[in-house]
Amino acid sequence: MACGARRSRPGAVKLDRRGRHRSGGRGHRPDREVGDPAWSGSGRRDSGPSGRNRRVDQSRAPRQPGHGSRRGPAPGPGWLREASVGTPEAAGAAPLASRILVRSGDVEELTTVGSQLFSPHRLLYRGHSAQLSASPIGGAHLIRLQYRGDSSVETTTDLEYFAVHLPLRGRSAVRFGQEVVTPPLGGGVVFSPGDRPAMRWSPDLSQLAIRIPAAQLIAHTAMLTGRPAGPRLRFEHRTAPGVDWAPALRTLAGAVERYRSEVLPDRLARGLLEMFMTSLVMTQPSTCSDALLIPPALPGSTLIEMVAGMIEDAPEQPWSLSRMAAESGMSGRSLQLGFKRYLGCSPIDFVRQRRLELVHRRLLDPEYATVSVTQIATDAGFTHLGRFAAEYRRQYGATPSGARRAAGRVGALRTR
Repeated sequence: MACGARRSRPGAVKLDRRGRHRSGGRGHRPDREVGDPAWSGSGRRDSGPSGRNRRVDQSRAPRQPGHGSRRGPAPGPGWLREASVGTPEAAGAAPLASRILVRSGDVEELTTVGSQLFSPHRLLYRGHSAQLSASPIGGAHLIRLQYRGDSSVETTTDLEYFAVHLPLRGRSAVRFGQEVVTPPLGGGVVFSPGDRPAMRWSPDLSQLAIRIPAAQLIAHTAMLTGRPAGPRLRFEHRTAPGVDWAPALRTLAGAVERYRSEVLPDRLARGLLEMFMTSLVMTQPSTCSDALLIPPALPGSTLIEMVAGMIEDAPEQPWSLSRMAAESGMSGRSLQLGFKRYLGCSPIDFVRQRRLELVHRRLLDPEYATVSVTQIATDAGFTHLGRFAAEYRRQYGATPSGARRAAGRVGALRTR
């Protein structure tokens, strides 16, 4: 059974290695309007954030589509009154607080940066201190939106990527043609290539989003299903309350924030993004849901032993489920089933155990006595040192430094 979506080029997001905006001004001018009849009423004047009145250009109003089109008119204010309040943001929580691209009330600047992060759009905004933050992560972009004013966005081109919006606070409403989605408590909205949404956000909305290149998510879906991810991968826009992929998205944001202004290590970034994509594909209804219902084939023990042997020979390598599937010729789900059946753990847990063993051997080896614990752990493939220390202590009953000191005392006694 084939499943999938049209391959398309993701838009160019102008960020440097540290995720900072580098547009160098307002050279990029997407099709935009401060006021639009579809949002604010025909032909009236609309005040921009700087206080200057700008006249709505009726000739540039979006064409009203027929029934069933994804290019429907932008939502009106009545939408937002019906929208659910998003998941309350924890006190003091500020995802991507160190990755701010722009703080502004200027509609033109906000439209430019927002169009680079997502797609060209028209923005109607009544506020003065919007904040857009973003960070590249494993080929995707993690984004936080806070407009702090009544905001309406209407995209002017079809999307060429997959995206997820997760309200942390406030209210949101999204229209896809005749379909209106208001995220439930703890839920979000999922976008697919070919969508042309219109959105309306309350002034207090704080929203976490991720944009994933179409080819990247299609390839990951094919890896999980073991089937070609054809030209039409699409997800349902609506999500259930407490959607399963939301914690994975929050984990991504937390990892980015822990590194503050530093670049997230590529190995960690890609591993976290894979975790999120797996959660999204496995739990959000899509055109591939039927393929996921087909039980994966149980591989032979010889194949699993071959993959386990590759990992044991070089546990420090960047082993991901995608890489193991590619090198073994199995689907990701078949790999997971085989490891559980024959080795009693998941492939990723197997990799983690082999890395802990490698670190433990080197901590006890006199040849590594002058190498720091941090360097040994990093060389073994660990990217999150706090989590490594906790896992090491749980496995060996001592901290890495404590184990090294104990081994040194034993060695000193033996030499007497």
